[in-house]
Amino acid sequence: MKIYDMFESISNRINKTLEIICGILLIIIVLIIWAQVFFRYFLYQGLPWAEIITKQLMIYMALLGAAVVFYEKSHVSINFFKNKIKYEKIVLGLDFLTLILAFSLFILLIYAGFDYANLGWISANPVTRIPNFWAYLAIPIGGLFLAFQSITLFLRLLKGKTYASVPEQLTDKTFIDKSKVKDVIQSTGKE
Repeated sequence: MKIYDMFESISNRINKTLEIICGILLIIIVLIIWAQVFFRYFLYQGLPWAEIITKQLMIYMALLGAAVVFYEKSHVSINFFKNKIKYEKIVLGLDFLTLILAFSLFILLIYAGFDYANLGWISANPVTRIPNFWAYLAIPIGGLFLAFQSITLFLRLLKGKTYASVPEQLTDKTFIDKSKVKDVIQSTGKE
């Protein structure tokens, strides 16, 4: 399946890039906060723009980081009921349904996010005088990355691959066939 391999390759590159961007944003946020503390407590004059910029950078970091977490399937999930289902086809159907609903939400984020961002052109932050468009643009950008990652996960399910979230032998976050997951679970005696 060449389409799957192409999407998987692009998603891996997107993920690595987003991880680097989020790391850089975190460093910038920490430096701005340190500068704010220094200016406020040692020079007795705060930086009026520091809080606003850090909030906006944190929004970008959260939405870009959400795409990374979604792709790696390391987000918080409640699997209690899903783990009680004994029929693999029902679980697979629930996974497909979840991805379709998530993709729909991401398309809504893109569509509504662009509308909301465009409203930001008519207003600006009073301190920085930067149009709010740039802060609001994080919503559709995050939605675009999340939508792309959900397509990759959908194709992964179609190909019969799953994320390895089982015993110690599979902690390298590789994607493997479901039959291998069952073999590892049976060999460790953990069912």
